[in-house]
Amino acid sequence: MAENDIEHNIAVSRRVFEEVINEGKLEVAEELVSPTTRVVVPFTHPGHGFPGLQKIATSLRGGFPDIHIEIDDVCCLRPAAEDLGGVVHLPQ
Repeated sequence: MAENDIEHNIAVSRRVFEEVINEGKLEVAEELVSPTTRVVVPFTHPGHGFPGLQKIATSLRGGFPDIHIEIDDVCCLRPAAEDLGGVVHLPQ
């Protein structure tokens, strides 16, 4: 994988947490993940793609309105970013 691909994947992962979850910008999910993105979570499945990501963000923000997730470090060695026990597959 090229360095640019890794940098792109890390940037997308950061935007998922910073913009979609922390800031509640659900529309950004449509820009960041495809409709066929596989979402894996350890709770009731929200569906795949950006609608699934939007449901996760809505649920988190509903239960924790002041939620703020900080990313200290990211390890991205292939075309997926592993976060919080699940996998968010990033569009190529």
